[in-house]
Amino acid sequence: MSPVAKLIDDYCFKIDLNRTIWPSTMSKMNDSSIIGRLSGNFNYNMKNTTQSNCQLRAGLYPNEFVIIDNQQYVCTSSYEILAMLLQYCGCSINFIVSDENYGGFLTANGSSWTGILRLIDENKIDFIPHMLSRNNERNAILNNEFLMPQEHLVAILSQKRYLADDDPLKLFRAFSMDIWSLIFVSFICFTLSIYVMNKIQQKYNDPFDNKHHFNQQMTEFLLLHNMVDVFALFMGQEFFKWKNSICDQRNKLKQHNCRRRRPQHQRQHLYPIRILRNSLIFWIVCSLILRLLFATDILALLVSQKEQMINTFQQLGIWLWQHNDYRIFVEQQSTTGRNFRTKFARFDDRFVTIEYEDATTWHTIDKLINDRYFLIVDRERANLIADFYGNLKLHVSKEGLLSTMSNIAIRKNLNEPGKTHLLEVSKKIFHYGIWKLSMGKLIRYNWLKNEIKRLKYQEFKISNNTNLYSQEKSELRFKRNQLNNESKTRTSNATNASSLIHLYLLAIAISLIIFFLEQLHYILKRKNKK
Repeated sequence: MSPVAKLIDDYCFKIDLNRTIWPSTMSKMNDSSIIGRLSGNFNYNMKNTTQSNCQLRAGLYPNEFVIIDNQQYVCTSSYEILAMLLQYCGCSINFIVSDENYGGFLTANGSSWTGILRLIDENKIDFIPHMLSRNNERNAILNNEFLMPQEHLVAILSQKRYLADDDPLKLFRAFSMDIWSLIFVSFICFTLSIYVMNKIQQKYNDPFDNKHHFNQQMTEFLLLHNMVDVFALFMGQEFFKWKNSICDQRNKLKQHNCRRRRPQHQRQHLYPIRILRNSLIFWIVCSLILRLLFATDILALLVSQKEQMINTFQQLGIWLWQHNDYRIFVEQQSTTGRNFRTKFARFDDRFVTIEYEDATTWHTIDKLINDRYFLIVDRERANLIADFYGNLKLHVSKEGLLSTMSNIAIRKNLNEPGKTHLLEVSKKIFHYGIWKLSMGKLIRYNWLKNEIKRLKYQEFKISNNTNLYSQEKSELRFKRNQLNNESKTRTSNATNASSLIHLYLLAIAISLIIFFLEQLHYILKRKNKK
Protein backbone atom coordinates (compact mmCIF):
# COMPACT_ATOMS: atom_id res chain seq x y z
CA MET A 1 0.00 0.00 0.00
CA SER A 2 1.32 3.42 -0.95
CA PRO A 3 1.97 6.12 1.68
CA VAL A 4 -0.98 8.12 0.30
CA ALA A 5 -3.36 5.19 0.76
CA LYS A 6 -2.06 4.54 4.28
CA LEU A 7 -2.50 8.20 5.20
CA ILE A 8 -6.07 8.28 3.89
CA ASP A 9 -7.08 5.03 5.61
CA ASP A 10 -5.63 5.85 9.02
CA TYR A 11 -5.76 9.63 9.37
CA CYS A 12 -8.06 11.25 6.79
CA PHE A 13 -11.72 12.14 6.28
CA LYS A 14 -13.13 12.89 2.84
CA ILE A 15 -15.09 16.15 2.91
CA ASP A 16 -17.48 17.81 0.47
CA LEU A 17 -17.02 21.10 -1.32
CA ASN A 18 -18.40 22.97 1.69
CA ARG A 19 -15.67 21.33 3.79
CA THR A 20 -18.28 19.53 5.87
CA ILE A 21 -18.48 15.92 6.97
CA TRP A 22 -21.71 14.23 8.10
CA PRO A 23 -22.21 11.30 10.49
CA SER A 24 -23.61 9.16 7.65
CA THR A 25 -20.29 9.38 5.79
CA MET A 26 -18.43 7.92 8.74
CA SER A 27 -17.90 4.18 8.41
CA LYS A 28 -18.49 2.18 11.58
CA MET A 29 -15.40 1.67 13.68
CA ASN A 30 -14.15 -1.87 14.18
CA ASP A 31 -15.60 -3.27 17.42
CA SER A 32 -12.18 -4.70 18.32
CA SER A 33 -10.60 -1.23 18.33
CA ILE A 34 -10.53 0.99 21.40
CA ILE A 35 -13.00 3.47 19.90
CA GLY A 36 -15.23 0.66 18.67
CA ARG A 37 -15.56 -0.70 22.21
CA LEU A 38 -16.87 2.68 23.43
CA SER A 39 -20.16 2.39 21.55
CA GLY A 40 -22.06 1.48 24.72
CA ASN A 41 -20.69 4.45 26.64
CA PHE A 42 -22.48 7.12 24.58
CA ASN A 43 -26.15 7.93 24.96
CA TYR A 44 -26.66 9.22 21.43
CA ASN A 45 -27.94 6.84 18.76
CA MET A 46 -26.70 7.99 15.38
CA LYS A 47 -29.14 8.06 12.50
CA ASN A 48 -28.01 7.50 8.96
CA THR A 49 -28.90 10.94 7.68
CA THR A 50 -27.32 14.15 6.53
CA GLN A 51 -29.33 16.05 9.12
CA SER A 52 -28.02 16.54 12.63
CA ASN A 53 -29.05 18.57 15.67
CA CYS A 54 -25.38 19.03 16.52
CA GLN A 55 -23.43 21.19 14.11
CA LEU A 56 -19.85 21.99 15.05
CA ARG A 57 -17.20 24.14 13.42
CA ALA A 58 -13.66 22.82 13.81
CA GLY A 59 -10.46 24.75 13.27
CA LEU A 60 -7.69 23.18 11.21
CA TYR A 61 -4.03 23.96 10.83
CA PRO A 62 -3.07 24.68 7.19
CA ASN A 63 -1.14 21.42 6.83
CA GLU A 64 -4.20 19.37 7.91
CA PHE A 65 -6.20 20.31 4.82
CA VAL A 66 -4.95 18.42 1.78
CA ILE A 67 -6.12 17.81 -1.77
CA ILE A 68 -5.34 14.38 -3.23
CA ASP A 69 -6.44 13.56 -6.77
CA ASN A 70 -8.78 16.59 -6.82
CA GLN A 71 -10.53 15.36 -3.67
CA GLN A 72 -10.51 17.36 -0.43
CA TYR A 73 -9.39 15.59 2.74
CA VAL A 74 -8.91 16.47 6.38
CA CYS A 75 -5.83 14.57 7.57
CA THR A 76 -4.99 14.92 11.24
CA SER A 77 -3.34 12.99 14.05
CA SER A 78 -6.51 13.72 16.10
CA TYR A 79 -8.50 11.32 13.92
CA GLU A 80 -10.03 9.56 16.94
CA ILE A 81 -11.54 12.75 18.37
CA LEU A 82 -13.36 13.55 15.14
CA ALA A 83 -14.43 9.92 14.68
CA MET A 84 -16.07 9.85 18.12
CA LEU A 85 -17.96 13.08 17.43
CA LEU A 86 -19.23 11.70 14.13
CA GLN A 87 -20.06 8.13 15.10
CA TYR A 88 -21.16 8.37 18.73
CA CYS A 89 -22.36 11.98 19.08
CA GLY A 90 -23.97 12.34 15.67
CA CYS A 91 -22.42 15.76 15.05
CA SER A 92 -21.76 17.20 11.64
CA ILE A 93 -18.45 19.04 11.43
CA ASN A 94 -17.61 21.98 9.22
CA PHE A 95 -13.90 22.67 8.90
CA ILE A 96 -12.34 26.12 8.76
CA VAL A 97 -8.66 26.35 7.91
CA SER A 98 -6.49 28.78 9.84
CA ASP A 99 -3.82 30.90 8.22
CA GLU A 100 -1.41 30.14 11.06
CA ASN A 101 0.21 26.81 11.91
CA TYR A 102 0.43 27.27 15.68
CA GLY A 103 -1.82 27.63 18.72
CA GLY A 104 -1.48 31.33 19.35
CA PHE A 105 -1.18 33.85 22.16
CA LEU A 106 -2.60 37.16 23.28
CA THR A 107 -0.83 40.16 21.79
CA ALA A 108 1.11 42.57 23.98
CA ASN A 109 -1.67 45.17 24.03
CA GLY A 110 -4.22 42.48 24.93
CA SER A 111 -6.60 43.39 22.14
CA SER A 112 -6.33 40.39 19.81
CA TRP A 113 -5.12 36.83 19.47
CA THR A 114 -2.68 35.25 17.06
CA GLY A 115 -2.57 31.74 15.62
CA ILE A 116 -5.53 29.42 15.35
CA LEU A 117 -6.93 30.74 18.64
CA ARG A 118 -7.83 33.94 16.80
CA LEU A 119 -10.65 31.97 15.13
CA ILE A 120 -11.94 31.00 18.59
CA ASP A 121 -11.78 34.58 19.79
CA GLU A 122 -13.69 35.78 16.71
CA ASN A 123 -16.37 33.04 17.18
CA LYS A 124 -15.57 31.58 13.76
CA ILE A 125 -14.97 28.08 15.13
CA ASP A 126 -16.32 26.09 18.09
CA PHE A 127 -13.35 23.88 18.90
CA ILE A 128 -9.87 22.78 17.85
CA PRO A 129 -9.36 18.97 17.80
CA HIS A 130 -5.98 19.23 19.50
CA MET A 131 -4.76 19.41 23.08
CA LEU A 132 -3.76 22.96 23.92
CA SER A 133 -2.03 23.94 27.14
CA ARG A 134 -3.76 26.44 29.38
CA ASN A 135 -2.85 29.71 31.02
CA ASN A 136 -4.83 32.64 32.38
CA GLU A 137 -5.18 34.30 28.99
CA ARG A 138 -6.39 31.15 27.23
CA ASN A 139 -8.82 30.31 30.03
CA ALA A 140 -10.57 33.59 29.29
CA ILE A 141 -11.74 32.32 25.87
CA LEU A 142 -11.63 28.50 26.34
CA ASN A 143 -13.86 26.20 28.35
CA ASN A 144 -12.14 24.93 31.50
CA GLU A 145 -14.83 22.68 33.00
CA PHE A 146 -12.69 19.59 32.44
CA LEU A 147 -8.90 19.80 32.22
CA MET A 148 -6.17 17.18 32.13
CA PRO A 149 -2.77 17.55 33.78
CA GLN A 150 0.15 18.22 31.47
CA GLU A 151 3.65 17.75 32.85
CA HIS A 152 6.16 20.39 31.76
CA LEU A 153 5.63 22.51 28.69
CA VAL A 154 9.40 22.72 28.26
CA ALA A 155 11.84 19.79 28.42
CA ILE A 156 15.22 19.01 26.89
CA LEU A 157 15.70 16.09 24.50
CA SER A 158 19.31 15.22 23.80
CA GLN A 159 21.64 12.41 22.85
CA LYS A 160 23.56 10.72 25.65
CA ARG A 161 27.23 11.66 25.49
CA TYR A 162 30.21 9.83 26.92
CA LEU A 163 33.30 10.95 28.82
CA ALA A 164 36.35 9.11 30.10
CA ASP A 165 35.43 7.43 33.39
CA ASP A 166 38.38 7.15 35.79
CA ASP A 167 36.28 6.31 38.85
CA PRO A 168 37.96 3.31 40.57
CA LEU A 169 34.65 2.26 42.14
CA LYS A 170 32.81 1.79 38.86
CA LEU A 171 33.48 -1.95 39.01
CA PHE A 172 31.11 -2.16 41.97
CA ARG A 173 28.34 -0.55 39.93
CA ALA A 174 28.28 -3.53 37.59
CA PHE A 175 25.65 -5.25 39.73
CA SER A 176 22.65 -3.85 41.54
CA MET A 177 22.59 -3.36 45.30
CA ASP A 178 20.43 -6.48 45.72
CA ILE A 179 23.04 -8.66 44.04
CA TRP A 180 25.87 -7.18 46.10
CA SER A 181 23.84 -7.73 49.27
CA LEU A 182 23.39 -11.40 48.42
CA ILE A 183 27.08 -11.75 47.68
CA PHE A 184 27.97 -10.06 50.96
CA VAL A 185 25.73 -12.47 52.86
CA SER A 186 27.42 -15.39 51.13
CA PHE A 187 30.84 -14.05 52.19
CA ILE A 188 29.72 -13.78 55.80
CA CYS A 189 28.25 -17.29 55.83
CA PHE A 190 31.30 -18.80 54.23
CA THR A 191 33.65 -16.98 56.60
CA LEU A 192 31.68 -18.22 59.60
CA SER A 193 31.96 -21.75 58.31
CA ILE A 194 35.73 -21.32 58.01
CA TYR A 195 35.83 -19.92 61.53
CA VAL A 196 34.05 -23.06 62.77
CA MET A 197 36.57 -25.19 60.90
CA ASN A 198 39.46 -23.36 62.57
CA LYS A 199 37.87 -23.87 65.96
CA ILE A 200 37.64 -27.60 65.30
CA GLN A 201 41.27 -27.62 64.23
CA GLN A 202 42.20 -25.82 67.42
CA LYS A 203 40.21 -28.26 69.57
CA TYR A 204 41.75 -31.39 68.07
CA ASN A 205 45.25 -29.98 67.60
CA ASP A 206 48.21 -31.72 69.20
CA PRO A 207 48.74 -29.84 72.51
CA PHE A 208 52.46 -30.75 72.48
CA ASP A 209 53.09 -29.12 69.10
CA ASN A 210 53.43 -25.35 69.54
CA LYS A 211 53.70 -24.83 65.80
CA HIS A 212 50.03 -25.74 65.40
CA HIS A 213 48.72 -23.99 68.44
CA PHE A 214 46.05 -21.41 67.52
CA ASN A 215 45.88 -18.45 69.82
CA GLN A 216 43.32 -15.63 69.61
CA GLN A 217 45.44 -13.35 67.43
CA MET A 218 46.11 -16.13 64.97
CA THR A 219 42.38 -16.85 64.74
CA GLU A 220 41.58 -13.22 63.94
CA PHE A 221 44.32 -13.16 61.33
CA LEU A 222 42.92 -16.28 59.70
CA LEU A 223 39.45 -14.76 59.58
CA LEU A 224 40.80 -11.71 57.77
CA HIS A 225 42.88 -13.87 55.49
CA ASN A 226 39.92 -16.07 54.69
CA MET A 227 37.83 -13.06 53.70
CA VAL A 228 40.51 -12.17 51.14
CA ASP A 229 40.51 -15.75 49.91
CA VAL A 230 36.74 -15.75 49.61
CA PHE A 231 36.77 -12.60 47.45
CA ALA A 232 39.57 -14.08 45.34
CA LEU A 233 37.52 -17.22 44.81
CA PHE A 234 34.48 -15.16 43.87
CA MET A 235 36.48 -13.21 41.29
CA GLY A 236 37.54 -16.50 39.72
CA GLN A 237 41.01 -17.06 41.18
CA GLU A 238 42.35 -20.56 41.42
CA PHE A 239 42.72 -22.71 44.50
CA PHE A 240 46.49 -22.82 44.89
CA LYS A 241 46.61 -21.20 48.30
CA TRP A 242 43.99 -23.47 49.81
CA LYS A 243 45.37 -26.55 48.11
CA ASN A 244 48.95 -25.86 49.14
CA SER A 245 47.92 -25.00 52.67
CA ILE A 246 46.06 -28.25 53.18
CA CYS A 247 48.79 -30.30 51.54
CA ASP A 248 51.46 -28.59 53.64
CA GLN A 249 49.49 -29.29 56.79
CA ARG A 250 49.06 -32.89 55.77
CA ASN A 251 52.81 -33.34 55.08
CA LYS A 252 53.77 -31.67 58.34
CA LEU A 253 51.28 -33.83 60.15
CA LYS A 254 52.73 -37.01 58.69
CA GLN A 255 56.27 -35.98 59.60
CA HIS A 256 55.19 -35.08 63.11
CA ASN A 257 53.39 -38.38 63.59
CA CYS A 258 56.32 -40.31 62.32
CA ARG A 259 58.63 -38.62 64.82
CA ARG A 260 56.30 -39.14 67.78
CA ARG A 261 55.19 -42.60 66.54
CA ARG A 262 51.69 -42.23 67.83
CA PRO A 263 49.06 -44.91 67.27
CA GLN A 264 47.09 -44.82 64.07
CA HIS A 265 43.75 -44.05 65.76
CA GLN A 266 45.25 -40.94 67.39
CA ARG A 267 46.77 -39.67 64.13
CA GLN A 268 43.33 -39.68 62.51
CA HIS A 269 42.00 -37.18 65.02
CA LEU A 270 44.68 -34.50 64.72
CA TYR A 271 43.33 -32.41 61.80
CA PRO A 272 39.97 -32.46 60.02
CA ILE A 273 41.66 -31.82 56.69
CA ARG A 274 38.65 -33.15 54.78
CA ILE A 275 36.35 -30.39 56.03
CA LEU A 276 35.18 -28.08 53.19
CA ARG A 277 36.64 -30.39 50.58
CA ASN A 278 33.36 -31.07 48.76
CA SER A 279 31.79 -27.70 49.49
CA LEU A 280 34.83 -25.90 48.08
CA ILE A 281 34.42 -27.87 44.88
CA PHE A 282 31.04 -26.21 44.40
CA TRP A 283 32.61 -22.83 45.12
CA ILE A 284 35.46 -23.30 42.64
CA VAL A 285 33.17 -24.53 39.86
CA CYS A 286 30.83 -21.56 40.29
CA SER A 287 33.77 -19.15 40.39
CA LEU A 288 35.11 -20.70 37.20
CA ILE A 289 31.76 -20.13 35.51
CA LEU A 290 31.80 -16.50 36.59
CA ARG A 291 35.35 -16.02 35.38
CA LEU A 292 34.58 -17.46 31.97
CA LEU A 293 31.38 -15.45 31.69
CA PHE A 294 32.41 -12.08 33.09
CA ALA A 295 36.12 -11.83 32.31
CA THR A 296 35.46 -9.92 29.09
CA ASP A 297 32.57 -7.92 30.58
CA ILE A 298 34.61 -6.79 33.58
CA LEU A 299 37.46 -5.75 31.29
CA ALA A 300 35.00 -3.81 29.14
CA LEU A 301 33.61 -2.18 32.27
CA LEU A 302 37.06 -1.05 33.37
CA VAL A 303 37.69 0.70 30.05
CA SER A 304 34.12 1.95 29.65
CA GLN A 305 33.12 5.58 29.46
CA LYS A 306 30.77 7.58 31.64
CA GLU A 307 27.41 8.76 30.39
CA GLN A 308 26.89 12.48 30.48
CA MET A 309 23.26 13.57 30.33
CA ILE A 310 21.67 17.01 30.38
CA ASN A 311 19.11 16.87 33.17
CA THR A 312 18.72 20.53 34.16
CA PHE A 313 18.55 23.85 32.37
CA GLN A 314 21.57 24.98 34.36
CA GLN A 315 23.58 22.12 32.86
CA LEU A 316 22.32 23.12 29.42
CA GLY A 317 23.42 26.72 29.96
CA ILE A 318 26.89 25.66 31.13
CA TRP A 319 27.23 23.27 28.20
CA LEU A 320 26.30 25.97 25.69
CA TRP A 321 28.81 28.40 27.22
CA GLN A 322 31.57 25.79 26.96
CA HIS A 323 30.68 24.58 23.45
CA ASN A 324 30.06 27.30 20.92
CA ASP A 325 29.23 24.87 18.13
CA TYR A 326 26.03 23.48 19.68
CA ARG A 327 22.59 24.52 18.40
CA ILE A 328 19.06 24.20 19.79
CA PHE A 329 15.96 23.17 17.83
CA VAL A 330 13.04 25.33 18.98
CA GLU A 331 9.52 25.35 17.56
CA GLN A 332 8.89 28.63 15.84
CA GLN A 333 5.56 29.83 17.26
CA SER A 334 4.57 27.28 19.90
CA THR A 335 4.07 28.13 23.56
CA THR A 336 6.96 25.81 24.37
CA GLY A 337 9.31 27.64 22.03
CA ARG A 338 8.25 31.10 23.19
CA ASN A 339 8.74 30.26 26.88
CA PHE A 340 12.17 28.77 26.27
CA ARG A 341 13.38 31.63 24.08
CA THR A 342 12.25 34.12 26.72
CA LYS A 343 14.15 32.33 29.49
CA PHE A 344 17.32 31.75 27.44
CA ALA A 345 17.38 34.91 25.32
CA ARG A 346 21.18 35.10 25.73
CA PHE A 347 21.49 32.08 23.43
CA ASP A 348 19.33 33.57 20.71
CA ASP A 349 22.06 33.08 18.10
CA ARG A 350 22.02 29.32 18.80
CA PHE A 351 18.30 28.80 18.09
CA VAL A 352 17.22 26.89 14.98
CA THR A 353 13.46 27.27 14.47
CA ILE A 354 11.39 24.32 13.23
CA GLU A 355 7.71 23.64 12.66
CA TYR A 356 5.62 21.68 15.15
CA GLU A 357 5.46 18.53 13.04
CA ASP A 358 9.20 18.62 12.30
CA ALA A 359 10.06 17.87 15.94
CA THR A 360 9.24 14.16 15.51
CA THR A 361 10.71 13.62 12.03
CA TRP A 362 13.79 11.54 11.34
CA HIS A 363 15.64 14.56 9.96
CA THR A 364 15.52 16.23 13.38
CA ILE A 365 16.37 13.04 15.26
CA ASP A 366 19.28 12.39 12.93
CA LYS A 367 20.66 15.84 13.81
CA LEU A 368 20.42 15.03 17.52
CA ILE A 369 22.32 11.78 17.07
CA ASN A 370 24.99 12.66 14.54
CA ASP A 371 25.37 16.40 15.02
CA ARG A 372 25.59 18.92 17.86
CA TYR A 373 21.96 19.76 18.58
CA PHE A 374 19.43 19.81 21.40
CA LEU A 375 15.65 19.70 20.95
CA ILE A 376 13.24 21.71 23.11
CA VAL A 377 9.72 20.23 23.21
CA ASP A 378 7.06 19.49 25.80
CA ARG A 379 7.72 16.47 28.01
CA GLU A 380 4.94 14.37 26.51
CA ARG A 381 6.37 14.50 23.00
CA ALA A 382 9.92 14.19 24.32
CA ASN A 383 9.04 10.90 26.03
CA LEU A 384 7.19 9.80 22.90
CA ILE A 385 10.25 10.39 20.72
CA ALA A 386 12.63 8.76 23.22
CA ASP A 387 10.41 5.66 23.44
CA PHE A 388 9.88 5.37 19.70
CA TYR A 389 13.61 5.63 18.98
CA GLY A 390 14.48 3.59 22.07
CA ASN A 391 17.68 2.13 20.62
CA LEU A 392 19.21 5.53 19.86
CA LYS A 393 19.84 6.41 23.53
CA LEU A 394 17.92 9.66 23.54
CA HIS A 395 17.53 11.28 26.95
CA VAL A 396 14.73 13.44 28.36
CA SER A 397 15.81 15.91 31.04
CA LYS A 398 14.56 15.33 34.57
CA GLU A 399 13.95 19.03 35.05
CA GLY A 400 11.15 20.76 33.19
CA LEU A 401 9.39 24.09 33.11
CA LEU A 402 5.75 25.12 33.45
CA SER A 403 3.59 22.23 34.57
CA THR A 404 0.06 23.08 33.47
CA MET A 405 -3.31 21.70 32.35
CA SER A 406 -4.58 20.95 28.86
CA ASN A 407 -7.64 19.80 26.96
CA ILE A 408 -9.35 20.09 23.60
CA ALA A 409 -9.73 23.77 22.82
CA ILE A 410 -13.50 24.38 23.25
CA ARG A 411 -14.96 27.87 22.88
CA LYS A 412 -16.07 29.17 26.27
CA ASN A 413 -19.45 30.51 25.13
CA LEU A 414 -20.37 27.47 23.00
CA ASN A 415 -24.07 26.55 23.14
CA GLU A 416 -25.68 23.16 23.67
CA PRO A 417 -25.66 20.40 22.56
CA GLY A 418 -22.21 20.85 21.04
CA LYS A 419 -20.69 21.83 24.36
CA THR A 420 -21.98 18.69 26.10
CA HIS A 421 -20.76 16.40 23.32
CA LEU A 422 -17.29 17.94 23.27
CA LEU A 423 -16.92 17.70 27.05
CA GLU A 424 -18.10 14.09 26.92
CA VAL A 425 -15.52 13.25 24.27
CA SER A 426 -12.83 15.05 26.30
CA LYS A 427 -13.55 12.88 29.32
CA LYS A 428 -13.61 9.69 27.25
CA ILE A 429 -10.27 10.28 25.57
CA PHE A 430 -8.70 10.93 28.97
CA HIS A 431 -10.25 8.09 30.97
CA TYR A 432 -9.74 5.44 28.25
CA GLY A 433 -6.25 6.55 27.24
CA ILE A 434 -7.29 7.47 23.70
CA TRP A 435 -5.20 10.61 23.75
CA LYS A 436 -2.10 8.54 24.50
CA LEU A 437 -3.05 6.38 21.51
CA SER A 438 -3.29 9.45 19.30
CA MET A 439 0.05 10.77 20.53
CA GLY A 440 1.63 7.38 19.85
CA LYS A 441 0.50 7.62 16.20
CA LEU A 442 1.87 11.14 15.80
CA ILE A 443 5.32 10.05 14.60
CA ARG A 444 3.89 7.73 11.95
CA TYR A 445 1.48 10.45 10.83
CA ASN A 446 4.30 12.94 10.34
CA TRP A 447 6.40 10.34 8.56
CA LEU A 448 3.61 9.59 6.07
CA LYS A 449 3.12 13.29 5.34
CA ASN A 450 6.83 13.79 4.73
CA GLU A 451 6.87 10.72 2.50
CA ILE A 452 4.04 12.15 0.42
CA LYS A 453 5.94 15.43 0.09
CA ARG A 454 8.96 13.51 -1.12
CA LEU A 455 6.87 11.69 -3.73
CA LYS A 456 5.52 15.00 -5.00
CA TYR A 457 9.00 16.44 -5.25
CA GLN A 458 10.11 13.48 -7.37
CA GLU A 459 8.38 14.99 -10.40
CA PHE A 460 10.69 17.99 -10.22
CA LYS A 461 13.89 16.29 -9.13
CA ILE A 462 16.63 14.84 -11.24
CA SER A 463 16.68 11.06 -11.36
CA ASN A 464 20.13 10.80 -9.78
CA ASN A 465 19.06 12.87 -6.82
CA THR A 466 16.03 10.68 -6.33
CA ASN A 467 18.17 7.55 -6.39
CA LEU A 468 20.53 9.14 -3.89
CA TYR A 469 17.63 9.86 -1.53
CA SER A 470 16.41 6.27 -1.81
CA GLN A 471 19.90 4.99 -1.08
CA GLU A 472 20.16 7.19 2.03
CA LYS A 473 16.76 5.99 3.18
CA SER A 474 17.81 2.34 2.79
CA GLU A 475 20.96 3.02 4.80
CA LEU A 476 18.91 4.57 7.61
CA ARG A 477 16.60 1.55 7.69
CA PHE A 478 19.61 -0.77 7.79
CA LYS A 479 21.12 1.17 10.70
CA ARG A 480 17.87 1.00 12.61
CA ASN A 481 17.57 -2.78 12.12
CA GLN A 482 21.17 -3.15 13.25
CA LEU A 483 20.44 -1.13 16.39
CA ASN A 484 17.41 -3.33 17.11
CA ASN A 485 19.52 -6.48 16.86
CA GLU A 486 22.21 -5.05 19.13
CA SER A 487 19.59 -4.08 21.68
CA LYS A 488 18.13 -7.60 21.72
CA THR A 489 21.62 -9.07 22.17
CA ARG A 490 22.40 -6.76 25.09
CA THR A 491 19.08 -7.60 26.73
CA SER A 492 19.71 -11.33 26.31
CA ASN A 493 23.22 -11.07 27.78
CA ALA A 494 21.97 -9.12 30.79
CA THR A 495 19.23 -11.68 31.44
CA ASN A 496 21.66 -14.60 31.24
CA ALA A 497 24.13 -12.84 33.53
CA SER A 498 21.49 -12.17 36.17
CA SER A 499 20.31 -15.79 36.04
CA LEU A 500 23.84 -17.17 36.44
CA ILE A 501 24.55 -14.86 39.38
CA HIS A 502 21.53 -16.19 41.22
CA LEU A 503 22.56 -19.74 40.30
CA TYR A 504 26.00 -19.02 41.70
CA LEU A 505 24.53 -17.78 44.99
CA LEU A 506 22.35 -20.88 45.15
CA ALA A 507 25.48 -23.02 44.77
CA ILE A 508 27.06 -21.14 47.67
CA ALA A 509 24.10 -22.04 49.85
CA ILE A 510 24.42 -25.68 48.81
CA SER A 511 28.14 -25.64 49.60
CA LEU A 512 27.41 -24.35 53.11
CA ILE A 513 24.89 -27.11 53.71
CA ILE A 514 27.38 -29.70 52.54
CA PHE A 515 30.00 -28.16 54.78
CA PHE A 516 27.87 -28.54 57.91
CA LEU A 517 26.96 -32.09 56.92
CA GLU A 518 30.65 -32.90 56.50
CA GLN A 519 31.38 -31.35 59.85
CA LEU A 520 28.61 -33.33 61.53
CA HIS A 521 29.77 -36.52 59.84
CA TYR A 522 33.34 -35.93 61.01
CA ILE A 523 32.31 -35.36 64.65
CA LEU A 524 30.04 -38.42 64.71
CA LYS A 525 32.71 -40.57 63.13
CA ARG A 526 35.24 -39.47 65.71
CA LYS A 527 32.89 -40.22 68.60
CA ASN A 528 32.20 -43.67 67.23
CA LYS A 529 35.90 -44.41 66.98
CA LYS A 530 36.37 -43.42 70.58
